[in-house]
Amino acid sequence: MSKRITIDPITRLEGHGKIEIFLTDEGDVDNVYFQVPELRGFEKFCEGRPVEELAQIVTKICGVCPGCHHMASGKAADAVYGVEPPPTAQAWHVDVPLEIIRFAAAKRLCIDLKYKNEHRLIEPYSIRKTEDGHLILYGARHEDGQPRSYRVDRIQGAIATSVSFSPRYTIELTASGPLHAPETERVSTRRTSSRVRSSNGPTYVVECPYCDRKFRRKTNSTTLKAHKDKDGYPCSGRHGYLIDTIY
Repeated sequence: MSKRITIDPITRLEGHGKIEIFLTDEGDVDNVYFQVPELRGFEKFCEGRPVEELAQIVTKICGVCPGCHHMASGKAADAVYGVEPPPTAQAWHVDVPLEIIRFAAAKRLCIDLKYKNEHRLIEPYSIRKTEDGHLILYGARHEDGQPRSYRVDRIQGAIATSVSFSPRYTIELTASGPLHAPETERVSTRRTSSRVRSSNGPTYVVECPYCDRKFRRKTNSTTLKAHKDKDGYPCSGRHGYLIDTIY
């Protein structure tokens, strides 16, 4: 006569469930049944919702393992749009390669960035998109504060460190939500070359977050003097953010 072993409730599990194991007369496992009696209803919650909202909904399924549900929803969104993660994302085995950098920026933590086979400690600040569609990470070298920029598709790795930093510029990267990557301002080759001939060193382009005016300067300071907006009215912006470095 077969024997039944019941484990109810199952521990180490978010929610309720039980396992029933049926043994043969010889004591071997004949069959196993896993039962979850409760109805969570997340499949119904997701019906008719925009696919972009799935990541925010399904991560509430479990407080212990939200990551796997987040990744599954991301893959579902990729399938809906018919897109594939870029090569950098596939190399890192994550759906969104910039999430590590965004997390570090939001927590004011430096990142150990591997770029051109070298590791460097960087303070992450913002992402920009070039005219040809490349994403650029703007940051500062932690050891001396020198501004740096890196093409995202050429980044070989990024690790959030425990080294904190005090922001030198406005941090535009947020921990969550849509990735904001404004286009970088481009200048003509003639104008750039004339600036290089007239003075040594790079020219920094700083944008006011209030009136969107752009200022060029020879130092990397983001402090703005009193100025007027594009309509001629006084602007209250006194701290901008670096959007471009012209060499």
